[in-house]
Amino acid sequence: MLGRRTLAGAALVRVAAVVFVLPVGRRPLYNQDEVRYAILARDVAEHGRWFLPRVRDEVYLNKPPLFFWTVALISLPSGRVSDVSAPLVSVAAALAGVLGVFAIGRRLWGFATGFAAAAVLATMPFYFFMAHQVLTDMMLTAWLVWALYFYLRMVPPAPARFAWLGFYLCVAGALSTKGP
Repeated sequence: MLGRRTLAGAALVRVAAVVFVLPVGRRPLYNQDEVRYAILARDVAEHGRWFLPRVRDEVYLNKPPLFFWTVALISLPSGRVSDVSAPLVSVAAALAGVLGVFAIGRRLWGFATGFAAAAVLATMPFYFFMAHQVLTDMMLTAWLVWALYFYLRMVPPAPARFAWLGFYLCVAGALSTKGP
């Protein structure tokens, strides 16, 4: 039987997921960067240009491609990048960030603090706003939150054996998302 803490944590993640997913597909892509990233993901998905995506037949090398690849992969089942599929990467990254903040708070100060920190983050207006943008920022934030978690796992009093691997993978994910 699941404990009360596990149920409370699961309920927080479910509520955050529902709240983050509600506006998906209901707003157009406003920002020119959002449109550019969606076009890059569409180019990857439709033309198979995984390593050198293009915008208007120009190779786009301003940002690393991990975000575009992820949007393209999420969009493959529907067959196209749309206003619904493109922001799902940011929504998933926002949920990963909430879980990461919970894990950090729990590691440092216990379950109640981790739960409160995750609840505060999930209800921040700007965090909610950014969770629906087709931008690399939310994915970068999630990678860095988890990098901090794994870093904290490397330090005493109870260092984890392979936490350094998680740390470096998360830093590599962050660099592959937005660049140095």
